Amino acid sequence: MYQPETQLFIEIISQAMRDALGLSADPSYNPYTKAQALAWFDENNRHFRFVCTIIGLEPSYVIRTLEKFDKEKKNFVRNFTRDRTILTE
Repeated sequence: MYQPETQLFIEIISQAMRDALGLSADPSYNPYTKAQALAWFDENNRHFRFVCTIIGLEPSYVIRTLEKFDKEKKNFVRNFTRDRTILTE
């Protein structure tokens, strides 16, 4: 188990990823929230670098992971939509 401070910073990155990917369960979520989250994932952002450093991750790795999840999400939605169309024909 992680130290409480480390767990907090992991949760910060996790929530920012959910917001950036449009997967937040927060009822106040909106496009501005998504834009803010995407902007936060910037290697030049000292707050982002700090959080990554605290939990021992390279900022570039976190950004690549976010991009990978975004691509997979888009592929999933595209395939799901296509498969539903095939099933309803």
